[in-house]
Amino acid sequence: MATRKPKPPALVSGNEIAAALGLDVRRVQQLAADGTLPKAGHGKYELKACIDAYDAYKAGLTGDEADDSKADSRRKLKAEADLAEHKAELARLEVEEEQGRLIPAEQVADAWGKVLSTVKARLLAIPSAVAPEVQSLATVAEIEAHIRAAVTGALTTLADVGDELAGALDEVEHAAPSAAADNG
Repeated sequence: MATRKPKPPALVSGNEIAAALGLDVRRVQQLAADGTLPKAGHGKYELKACIDAYDAYKAGLTGDEADDSKADSRRKLKAEADLAEHKAELARLEVEEEQGRLIPAEQVADAWGKVLSTVKARLLAIPSAVAPEVQSLATVAEIEAHIRAAVTGALTTLADVGDELAGALDEVEHAAPSAAADNG
């Protein structure tokens, strides 16, 4: 009894496999290059093996592609979570601004600018006020004591300016809700 040799698998060209799978030739080449479709030789494909492999591929991504797809999904979910977190933070800041608990940076900078200008003016006034007075003093200790008294006096005056600062900040705080309402 003669044994029959199994029939060799049907080999087809890239054009034929593309037509059988409903793809273009370039896509067939890409799938073969990434190992999804098995090649039987240069430009030749085993029809049944390619159909089975393509069906498996369509059923679900395999190997690295599945990992890439999962990683993309995780990145997308993280990005969506980050966006939601940032939107919530923005909404919180907007509510605080409307309630007058946040002061615009420009207004704070203006208030501090006034304070620092006052401090600068008071401190720079010390030498011209003290110079004529210390000229008549005889010892370094007397001059030092006189300068110390002038500096202490200027700092005491500046402490009173702290009250002015508090008033300026109150003005800024009361202006913030109306500015927010103007912008809204």
